[in-house]
Amino acid sequence: MRNTILLHRWLGVIACVAVLMFASSGLLHPVMSWLQPQPAQFMPPRVDMPAQAVSLREVLERHGIANFSAAIAAQLPQGSAYRVQTESGARYFAIADGAEVIDGERQHAEFLARHFLGDSAGEILASQHITRFDSEYVFVNRLLPAWRVDFARDDGIRVYVDTAGNRLATLTDTRKRWMQAYFRALHDFDFIGEQGFFGNGNVIRVALMLVLLTATFATAVFGVVMYVRLKRAAQRLQRLGTRRWHRRLSLAVAVVTFSFTVSGAWHLLQGELDTPVPAAQSIAFQSDTLGKAIPPGAFTLLQVDGVPCFRVSASRTAMQAAAGNEHAHHNHSASTGSAPPEPACLDTAQLQPIETAERRRAEQLARHYAQSASAIDELTQVTRFEGEYGFINKRLPVWKVRFAGDSARWYVETATGALALRADDAAAREGWVFSIFHKARFISDDFKTVRDVFLMVAAFACIVVVLLGMVLFVRGWQRNAIT
Repeated sequence: MRNTILLHRWLGVIACVAVLMFASSGLLHPVMSWLQPQPAQFMPPRVDMPAQAVSLREVLERHGIANFSAAIAAQLPQGSAYRVQTESGARYFAIADGAEVIDGERQHAEFLARHFLGDSAGEILASQHITRFDSEYVFVNRLLPAWRVDFARDDGIRVYVDTAGNRLATLTDTRKRWMQAYFRALHDFDFIGEQGFFGNGNVIRVALMLVLLTATFATAVFGVVMYVRLKRAAQRLQRLGTRRWHRRLSLAVAVVTFSFTVSGAWHLLQGELDTPVPAAQSIAFQSDTLGKAIPPGAFTLLQVDGVPCFRVSASRTAMQAAAGNEHAHHNHSASTGSAPPEPACLDTAQLQPIETAERRRAEQLARHYAQSASAIDELTQVTRFEGEYGFINKRLPVWKVRFAGDSARWYVETATGALALRADDAAAREGWVFSIFHKARFISDDFKTVRDVFLMVAAFACIVVVLLGMVLFVRGWQRNAIT
């Protein structure tokens, strides 16, 4: 029993550091959700097609563009434009007359930012093209490349937009950036950086976090053993208020500690075990394969079985814009009622619908990412965040594809060709455990505030217990030093 006490005390020193870091930053997470800046608009701006328009093919031929990789219709301050992705970057051409729009990408980004923020006249300090995730625009936002637009406002608002997808990525203000920096430093250990101290930052980060989580788990285990096996002298504990409260709170907190540490460690390891997938499928369009039809509104140019087509939304929903708020509107699209119809694909010559084009494109993308020629067991459109395809994945609508003889599920976005999520049974189990035992998802979204308060109380209780334990440790160390 003496060894158990010693291990509880000395591992408790490490656990104290871990709990103060993890619990204090975890305590902040619901606050970040409550204070998350809200967009004024969730839907992308409407693309107004002019009465007299030049077709995409005519524009491309006029400007000598024979090959390109993507094209969409975008709305700019001065009117609608074709956004064409070429080897040299995105180029914009007015749909009304085919003239090239100088600096169109920046204009598009700033127009989107103003639209989603609801600020049509505010001064813009700077606009920056983002090609990698950083400490502010983190991986959880998923969308790259993106544009960051800084407004000259007292709240320091910044809007991140995806011009290729005509959508909002996220909003940040000064308050959120400070809280996010604290959270990422103490919860994700991003202060270590990519290079770390000895050249491999990620290995060091994962190892350090696992050591702290293991020490915390072990401290709780030894504490429970002591609680069960040590005789409790009521009169003695009555005189020792700190020890009494440490014991009273520790048993309940031990359950929370087990939940947080085990689910956190598993989540950390699962992230390192994820299987790499092939890069996004490259697409090559040729302008001479396009027809001269002009689509009726916003479109994305797709290629299905080598045939180009205009992908147009069947209804204007907020699904794509739902990715703009990563905390407060986790199920925004779920509130739209019945699922919208599948997007339609129209041929570029006479705008005739191409049957099953969307499904065929989803199958092609899934086969590319899965590197599979097996028969398809499941092919369904996903139009809301739920189950294993949660809000964190950002993209909607997507298609869920599962191949025969393989438990993996592939979620692909036909509009961009992106892989939104690869899920398998191992990842699903880990995700369920993390959701229930780390995020308290056993409390439904209908009671999100109750869930947030529960998590904050649990984190605060952990902090109180370790602080009481450290007081006892210091007092014991001082007594031993005197004797």
